[in-house]
Amino acid sequence: MFARNRAPEISQKVLRRVSRCRTDELTLWAEQTTVAVHHSYRSWQTQSDHYMLEEARLGAEALHAILEELSLRYSK
Repeated sequence: MFARNRAPEISQKVLRRVSRCRTDELTLWAEQTTVAVHHSYRSWQTQSDHYMLEEARLGAEALHAILEELSLRYSK
């Protein structure tokens, strides 16, 4: 998926928010973000609107941060 030497950079604002959320909030956020990314991506496919593609990318970035945090919490 991502090259090991070129992982996407996640904004510090997203990382701070993710680290402060409870696990149940992160789970809900992950579900909502997944739906939002899907809708943005589908809108981009039908309308070729660059804004929607950027929204999908930012949502995927947030989802990545959420999943990494959940993975850390459940590995303990």
